[in-house]
Amino acid sequence: EDILNFIASATGCKEEVSPATWRVFSSFPKVFEQYEHMLAHLFPPLNQIIVYGAKTINSDPSSIEILIQMGIQALNPKNKSADDANVTEGALLLHLILQYLDPITDVQLEMILTATYQKLTQVLPKIEYLRARYYF
Repeated sequence: EDILNFIASATGCKEEVSPATWRVFSSFPKVFEQYEHMLAHLFPPLNQIIVYGAKTINSDPSSIEILIQMGIQALNPKNKSADDANVTEGALLLHLILQYLDPITDVQLEMILTATYQKLTQVLPKIEYLRARYYF
């Protein structure tokens, strides 16, 4: 967790992604699996890496695919302690992907839109304040 916080801070301050950060970035999917599809401490460094390393990520279609899969999986975390904030991080990751990464294929865009639509229309527990947020 300390390493992830350092990566987020250093990347934000320097406004570029270091070679060491790219090496650590390759292990993010494994950490994501260990967190049971919660972004948790991964979100701040992912945010900085996407913002300041978009050019490098855009040159690697497999990285884009991995990030999209992480974002979609984060919409439905497996961890029993996950809450709305964890799901929101997944939605924000998908937003960052759409905002900063290109080329996103039509198939990938359809996957993102389908996953977010399914999450949005998912039957929620009968908690009125949440229903007001999701239904207009």
